[in-house]
Amino acid sequence: MLLNRTHRRAMLPPRPDGSGLAQPAHATSPAEKIARTVAHNLRKTVLILIIMFLGINTFSQEVKVDSTLRFDSTNIVIKDFDSTYRAYTSFDNQKSDSLIVTIGNHGLSGVLVKLNFNEYPKLELFLWSDTNEFSGKNTMKIAIDEYSLEINSTKFQRGDTIMGRIKGKSEIISNSFGNYQIEFQGQFRHIVGKILKKREADQNYIIIDN
Repeated sequence: MLLNRTHRRAMLPPRPDGSGLAQPAHATSPAEKIARTVAHNLRKTVLILIIMFLGINTFSQEVKVDSTLRFDSTNIVIKDFDSTYRAYTSFDNQKSDSLIVTIGNHGLSGVLVKLNFNEYPKLELFLWSDTNEFSGKNTMKIAIDEYSLEINSTKFQRGDTIMGRIKGKSEIISNSFGNYQIEFQGQFRHIVGKILKKREADQNYIIIDN
């Protein structure tokens, strides 16, 4: 006996919004699978490169805390493009919650080394001039290639004494005469809330309330 058979179309569940029948699921083609795999691997590669970069950058900026450090003055040797000089003067921004200590020399221009305690101790480097020669400003930040910082503490209040050692160099700087790097090395001592200034190593400090 022959039975009459009808072809049944597969029934699909209704759409979640009740607007009708859902559409059949689209099968992923081999090309789409390959494209997704490539995109996934690319994202992983980019993430690894970012982690490697951050690791290298952190390694080149070494910070060490040593509460036994003791110095009686600031004496930082700075090698610029065509000169070597010493920085003895320091002052701060009078903010204990975001303290920045600036070390520099007396003169018409030079290099400023800044100790920034905003989040964690780090060094910053600036060129400065008594004229606004840096795109209308009297300072310009210079990227640091590597540095080491030893310091007696990481938290300071007004009246506290900050002491430590620094050593480092900037990234390569280009000017009309060629390429060069700023190098700096020495010790520092600063009293938070004061300006400590002198021009020569054998002079006594002039200490002014900031």
